[in-house]
Amino acid sequence: MKQLEFSHIFVIESLRPEDELTGTRLFNRAIYPGMVDKNLESNCDHINVISKQDFFNALLNIKHKIISENISPIIHLEMHGSKNGLQLTSHERITWEELQPILIDLNILCKNNLFLTMATCFGGYIYNAISPRLQSPFWGFVGPFEEVDEDEVLADFTNFYFELLNSLDLNAAEIALHRQNAPNASKFKFQNIEFVFKKVYENYELKHLTPERIKERLQQIEEEFRKAGEYPDWTSERIHTVARNIIVDQNDKIKENLMTKFFMRDIYPELRN
Repeated sequence: MKQLEFSHIFVIESLRPEDELTGTRLFNRAIYPGMVDKNLESNCDHINVISKQDFFNALLNIKHKIISENISPIIHLEMHGSKNGLQLTSHERITWEELQPILIDLNILCKNNLFLTMATCFGGYIYNAISPRLQSPFWGFVGPFEEVDEDEVLADFTNFYFELLNSLDLNAAEIALHRQNAPNASKFKFQNIEFVFKKVYENYELKHLTPERIKERLQQIEEEFRKAGEYPDWTSERIHTVARNIIVDQNDKIKENLMTKFFMRDIYPELRN
């Protein structure tokens, strides 16, 4: 698995007037002090956004910073969410699909080093921004697949960032995330993009390479053979055997091509290692 590299942390917060400002508290309690300890206080920023336009402007500003300063960011999102996406202070909603293009842009620019921490209910569903036919929108993320409350958000991510900025070890930070809730596990789950791609592609295979779909495709191929008058002495069994091997070979080639694009190995050959 490719190791995460990061140089900057951005907290983007968009909560309701009645909410506790958990993103502000997290930044002041854990992120800013941790960066100060490493003389990197200029490498972190807290950004408060109200509207959808504000939110995308914040991401565009991060994009310009990646281009001009060659940074690798962690972006922490502190806002309300659902299985379908994010909700901002203005009550405007942003779907995961709307986030996909800008996240892909950011991740390409920082060579698959974009990491997201999702302090949002159902933030783990950001995996819906993934298409195996496009480039990866991030290296990985931490987020919940259920509702979370303010106390869980603040306690868990405070532990996570304390450890991450102290040890610079993502595995240790994940352990710290769960330690806060011992003996129960944290609701926040770490997902690496290599694992997510595998799951997404497995779902694709389950949908398109079921025994029923393969049988249907084999029958279509046999009909095409018969109609063309090719190999008239071949039995149905022989045609199906050859066709099945072609389907399997094609699937392996398709998967390899998708992985090359998804993990940006065509753009950055060094990522093949």
